[in-house]
Amino acid sequence: VDKYYIYTATDAAGTAKAAVASELAGVSSHSMSADTPSAGHTHIVVYASSTLFEQSTPTAVALSDTIVTVPSVTAMTDLDLDAAEVAGSVVWGLPTDETLVSGYSVYMATDVA
Repeated sequence: VDKYYIYTATDAAGTAKAAVASELAGVSSHSMSADTPSAGHTHIVVYASSTLFEQSTPTAVALSDTIVTVPSVTAMTDLDLDAAEVAGSVVWGLPTDETLVSGYSVYMATDVA
């Protein structure tokens, strides 16, 4: 084995695979960065490869794509006295499970959509 090739795929057999990364022999993990698109794929598949060929049957694991949303923004009181400027604290409700939450981002918007 010279390399491992990592793909997303639509099943455990590697159907419709899309390349994610490759790792050299001896490396047994790969960190996928945040916001890597799954493109409708349901599995991660890994193929071992030598200088001659890539294995025909991958090792696979089903993707577990977790979604967490903030249930509500409960308060924002503007403390800035100038027009077209705001200042103050934004308060929101917490999700019931924050296990995979690493932080929150707050954005200004022109509507609620």
